[in-house]
Amino acid sequence: MIDFASSLALLALLSWSYGILRRRFGGAKLAPVVLGGLFGFVALLQMHAPIEPAEGLIIDLRAVPVALAGAFLGRAGLVACMTVALAARYGIGGIGMIAGMTGIALAGGAGLIWHRMTAHLGRRRFRDLLGLAVCVSASLTGAVLLPAPHGAWFFSQAAPALAAAYLVAIPAIGALLERERIILKLEDDMKADARIDPASGLYTVPGFARRIAETSATGRVAPVRAVMVLELR
Repeated sequence: MIDFASSLALLALLSWSYGILRRRFGGAKLAPVVLGGLFGFVALLQMHAPIEPAEGLIIDLRAVPVALAGAFLGRAGLVACMTVALAARYGIGGIGMIAGMTGIALAGGAGLIWHRMTAHLGRRRFRDLLGLAVCVSASLTGAVLLPAPHGAWFFSQAAPALAAAYLVAIPAIGALLERERIILKLEDDMKADARIDPASGLYTVPGFARRIAETSATGRVAPVRAVMVLELR
């Protein structure tokens, strides 16, 4: 985890800034693609600073950004992330190339399946994110495509450590993405809410009261400022 701390910190920063990126890039269509490409770039960084027990066999946490892209960014974001990650792994080559690319595909698929299974939930809890980490651990089975001696070493030495790292990293970073997802959903709902005055763009009193309640529920600590408009007849 110490070796991978810098790339995981970058991934956490990108997750925290998801809402900012979505607002900057014009809504829900372009932002996931941009962020997916950035997640893929993090996977690329991890693959270029791995633990390498044998030439061409690299051990890293590339599955974390790929799985989170599938779980939170949708198909477009996942495709962007996997395109970068798969191209990077192909470019590195080595005896673990096929197994590594298979693991990337399995991690992305696990994230997308988890997304569909939890889409009905209003809010994904820690146990749900822990379930995602367990699902992503299935991507380690791609190592069966390694040559027998390397595969045996991987499953006995590297796989348990990677699975433990997934259980730490995925719920922690996933919680940041989930928080941003909920905030964005609330903002979208409020924009479409009839309780916003169409002429001024300001909340009505009931709408403003609901906004304060939702802000409190999501745990945001930003200061709240209000504008009261008095219409005199």
